[in-house]
Amino acid sequence: MSIADRRSALRQTVLAAAGLVLAAAVRLGAQTPDAIQLKGLVDGLTVTPRVLFVALRPGDENLPLVAWLSRARHVQTGVLSLTRGESAPNVVGPETGIALGAIRVEEALAARRIDGAEQFFTRDYDFGIARDTLDVFRQWDRDSLVGDIVTVIRSFRPQVVITESSIGTEKLDPELQVLASVARDAFDAANDFRRFPFQRFGPGWRPSKLYRYGPGLAIATDAYDPTMGRTYADLALDARAEYRSRGLASAAPPRSTSDLELVVPARSDTAVREQSIFDGVDTTFMPLGAYAPTTVASALPLMIAYADSARRAFDINDFAAVVAPLARFAQLATRARGELAWCRHAALSAMPLEVPGRACSVNTLDLDAAIDLVRQRATTALLAAARVTVDATSDRELVAQSDTGVVTVAIANHGTLPITLRDVSVWGSMDRDSVAIVIPPDSAAHVMRTVAGLASPHPWWIQNRSHGRFPDALSAADGIDRAGLIPSNLTVPGVAVPENIRRASDASVTLTIAGATVSTSVGPVVFPYADAVVGVQRRAIAGVPDVSLRFERGLQWIPEHTNVKRNLRLFVSSASDHERSFTPKPYAPKSVTIDSAPKRVTLAPHEARDMVLKMRSRMDSTERHEFGLPGVFSQSGAYTTGFRTIQYSYLPPIRLEGSAGFWLQSVEIRVPPGVVVGYVGLNDDIASALEDVGVPLAVIKPEDLLYADLSKVNALLFAPRAFEVHPDLLSQSRRILDFVRGGGTVVVLRGEYATLQSRLMPYPVATSRPLPAYITQPDAAVSVVAPASRLLAWPNAIGDADWKEWVSGRALFVPTTADPRYTRVIGLADPGQSVNNNSILITRLGKGAFVYTALTLDQQIDGGVPGALRLLVNLLGAGAISPAAR
Repeated sequence: MSIADRRSALRQTVLAAAGLVLAAAVRLGAQTPDAIQLKGLVDGLTVTPRVLFVALRPGDENLPLVAWLSRARHVQTGVLSLTRGESAPNVVGPETGIALGAIRVEEALAARRIDGAEQFFTRDYDFGIARDTLDVFRQWDRDSLVGDIVTVIRSFRPQVVITESSIGTEKLDPELQVLASVARDAFDAANDFRRFPFQRFGPGWRPSKLYRYGPGLAIATDAYDPTMGRTYADLALDARAEYRSRGLASAAPPRSTSDLELVVPARSDTAVREQSIFDGVDTTFMPLGAYAPTTVASALPLMIAYADSARRAFDINDFAAVVAPLARFAQLATRARGELAWCRHAALSAMPLEVPGRACSVNTLDLDAAIDLVRQRATTALLAAARVTVDATSDRELVAQSDTGVVTVAIANHGTLPITLRDVSVWGSMDRDSVAIVIPPDSAAHVMRTVAGLASPHPWWIQNRSHGRFPDALSAADGIDRAGLIPSNLTVPGVAVPENIRRASDASVTLTIAGATVSTSVGPVVFPYADAVVGVQRRAIAGVPDVSLRFERGLQWIPEHTNVKRNLRLFVSSASDHERSFTPKPYAPKSVTIDSAPKRVTLAPHEARDMVLKMRSRMDSTERHEFGLPGVFSQSGAYTTGFRTIQYSYLPPIRLEGSAGFWLQSVEIRVPPGVVVGYVGLNDDIASALEDVGVPLAVIKPEDLLYADLSKVNALLFAPRAFEVHPDLLSQSRRILDFVRGGGTVVVLRGEYATLQSRLMPYPVATSRPLPAYITQPDAAVSVVAPASRLLAWPNAIGDADWKEWVSGRALFVPTTADPRYTRVIGLADPGQSVNNNSILITRLGKGAFVYTALTLDQQIDGGVPGALRLLVNLLGAGAISPAAR
């Protein structure tokens, strides 16, 4: 073959390959998110069964099974988490408690956007580790918890309930024991009106079946979806990755099957081996009309026919063929909804209709929930098939209380048929001029609305909690936060509303497409925010005070018998379009003086300013005081709140509202002379507390430790779980121990298995498995094992008072045994349990000292417990030379 022939053949090969690539690209290009969504909506038009998962914390749900049910089988799937995971470890930042719970709510919603499920929470707070079920019920009231689960069951109305508990883990974990118990109790009581009255908990519902994880029915959850081009196990792994604060332990795909053990069978179950979780449950669409009005019952077979026509006509490359049957289906579903009484079912477009001659009964509840579902699916599918997009954007993210914002609702027709815009409604706007705008193909219409009085961005559930739970709260069944202006006929218990549909603003449109007139909410109004790193973020708008005031920290420590001079950083910002002025009016204990508070503060429109207040204080006894600085702008008005914003690139901003003040906690404390601490962690409450009491400290980011000059410090303090969150630190174990041998002090706070079984520990320790040893009670008995230990005597004498008023369990991941070369300092014991002497371990190594403690000192310092801070300072001085020794 000549060179020219070779070139020609090569050219033909390249062109053929390019053609194959282009053809593949065309095929893959058709599998857009719109096509995947539309295919799922069309396939699920008449699929109305519902399954509810009950789990302990966000991320504990069976994600492969959730994704398979919701996306593969189009089952309406709900996930109920008993808590928001406030006490579980956080691997992305310093947030704990309520702030961490707010992060995990957003992570759960991100997971639900992937797997398509709905997210619910009870009002209970994740208090941490429990030794037994009695521990759990000391924190959680059983009847209240069961009542919350009953409320969700009655609102969501599942035929099948699946609980997280399983054989084996249930026997080991007391919280899973409680989960199994309260879930079964709620399953049985969901239709018990005497125990849980209709007026408070909603209309009764009787689920058909109850499962838990265990041997029995095996469901293959790794099926491949050709439209999506992935398996549902891949989808579940993506959803799991959204729980970033928990950390992704492995990128390996989940198990290919999910096993379910039947706990309560359906009443019509036979002895035949189960093939589906819906065996014995009638989940077909047609029987829903058995108790419906004649007009609705006669519409159901037509809806089934139109749904079948849409499925047959669906073409992934051409949506136009399904517009007509979807239009007919959506029109019938809309009419049916208008002829049925609303039975307090929470949904995106919930309507409190009172239809004459129509009443709710146990026989109509299923149809009530099902018609909401199919109507929403049909309307969403119709807009997608007609290639109609609706976008509601605002000129600002935060709307001041005395100002207004401008919202633009853009309706674009990218399809081949003209559509008619009938109405545009925006919550918070009084503008309701009638519209009738024909939008031809490849055209758009824009409608302007002015909004005011929007709700706060503060998470709705965060209020002062009592007895381990947040208080009752009422919400609108359609999820719109109306800033306290909820119509009484739209009110339902807060836990009944899926988190997915909650929003501080809303835009709704009424459109005529292919002869069918439909109305739908398009969700919250958003502000397109340009982030230099992340790109464009679509942030939901909300209402805020004209002026916000917030101090940098919520807790300041004051060493007793010391004249303290400190600069207080105050963030002041205006969200208003107008100049705002106020007079700062500090309130403080007599022992605190503010020298530099300005007489008057004037802010330009939208100005943000950092202010520094000079504080002088002297406290001569251990006490706690509140300090505040409201901004008075009139005889009856003052700016009293501010927002702390939690911002991570993978989440929308989380704004937590708090008072314009902080707590002052005095502590009698002495600092070891000459100690200079390198804190390997984040600039968190531990670092701030140590600096407050005079400990010279430098924060070393974990990723920077390798390059840090350790000659500048003589003590290293490792943050709780530092080696679990940053496993690369373990590769520096030799360097860390050499630091000790050279005369330094190393203090390791609260490790777990990775820490305790590593070479970081100078001598071996053992921890029980599968559950480690915990000291769960804040008031667990404390005994002194080593009375001569300097850790309890210098520079602060640790006594009984230092162990009082702890705010959480005393210790986590306590070693069960330790090498005799460690000195044990104290013994701890929960009521009725044997004493564990390994919560503080110290050993001399060369010229220095190595200290490991399982005590929850970080949680106690965050809670303002003076004794915990005094003890931590003593630990940091373990290798220092005391004046007496000199």
